[in-house]
Amino acid sequence: MSILTNRLKVNFHIDIIERDFVFIRLKRDKNSKWWGAEELDRIIGEDYKAMSVGYAQYAYAMFDKKSNNTYTLLQKLRTDPKFASVSAIEVKPQAVYTGNDECICEVTLARLLINSLGSSRSKFKYLHFSNLTGALLKVPLLTNKLYDAIGVAEITLSRDESQKNEFLLKVSVASYRKKVSILKEYKGTAELKKILKRPEYVFHSGTATLRRWLPSDGKETDPTKSYIQCGKQGKKLHTNFLEFESIDKLEKSRAGILFQLFNSIQEYLSEYISANFSILEIDHSIELKNTLLKSPKQLHSKLEGQAIHIVDKVNDENSTNLVITLKEFLLPYITDEKLITVGKRDKENTLNFIIIHDAEFYETNGQKDEYLPSTDRFQRQHLTIESTKNVFKPIVKTIIKEQLIKRDISSRTLNLFDWAKLQLKGIWTFAAWDEDTDHVILWKFNPMVILSFTK
Repeated sequence: MSILTNRLKVNFHIDIIERDFVFIRLKRDKNSKWWGAEELDRIIGEDYKAMSVGYAQYAYAMFDKKSNNTYTLLQKLRTDPKFASVSAIEVKPQAVYTGNDECICEVTLARLLINSLGSSRSKFKYLHFSNLTGALLKVPLLTNKLYDAIGVAEITLSRDESQKNEFLLKVSVASYRKKVSILKEYKGTAELKKILKRPEYVFHSGTATLRRWLPSDGKETDPTKSYIQCGKQGKKLHTNFLEFESIDKLEKSRAGILFQLFNSIQEYLSEYISANFSILEIDHSIELKNTLLKSPKQLHSKLEGQAIHIVDKVNDENSTNLVITLKEFLLPYITDEKLITVGKRDKENTLNFIIIHDAEFYETNGQKDEYLPSTDRFQRQHLTIESTKNVFKPIVKTIIKEQLIKRDISSRTLNLFDWAKLQLKGIWTFAAWDEDTDHVILWKFNPMVILSFTK
């Protein structure tokens, strides 16, 4: 048995890379950090027209060799007042580091090549990747009607210390919010000054995406039309790894973005690199043939005596019809019709199915998002009216399963599988990394099927 990993195995075609590109390394005089540095966006602007830019200990820029004379390019950088605190030298591409410090190699070289898919100089603009401030971003297509907050995906490539030419490919999503909203929410806080030091981006109608605002652009930005990376206080932006609801949602999921990026690498960069996801061989596996979540009869037994509550927070004709349909499709899974109730607020120790609007609706109308996470006391499953106006039996079956999983987690039990048939022994431990707290969360269960969570 084997599984695909997020480790990208890369082989460089160095002769072809050196034939087509020039690489410039930029070093700060004071060795300060490059995150957010204005030079990263100046060098891909109209003055220099770099194909891509990225940074690690140093910053690097990639140029089209046919359009640039290396000597002239270096002289221009060395005499430019905007790059006065930066020293620039040409570096040569290499597959691996061999002790020559004046080279670009391994993960840094791969990052520059992949970032070229999103450069303002790239011929692949319709792919809608953006190489902003040294990072490769996936910015949603924008229109003149700008939302208060947008989710922007960042694709990162980092070194895998265990393998020479295998790099860890990751997609994370962050909130970028209008400056006017940030000023209002963080007014009078010490945090506001720090946030306003971050890079600021403005809508570019020509590419329907964002570009970096720089002081040389002249007048201050319109705070109703500029964005800064910043989340809402007390809220975390969550993007599912994989979505099946529609093609559009699949493409916006983290797996969908990885798929688009990988296809773009194969189609447009294959002349320069050969890239494939690394395969992990599994030495031992246990096949789970029998679950308790397949047939309505099995689910019926798990829902025996369980109260179900439908909450309608939309209150229009569509949501009223959805309540009626949802109740109808839930009936085959319960033991008593009276266990299903309908109301305006969720209930404790009940499986709550809550009808709300999607996040885009609340952002567009300036209303508070009514999504609430589940807790040990409240199990919540949300249905957005925009995506589930027509609910189907498979959808209802799926959300019942999700509710049962939430119920098990809150009660620290695991009743969804017949673990005895697997003849498991000892305590089994699963681990997950929590990025928000920089902790590893350990999930343990024993043959008595009692769960525990520790950090």
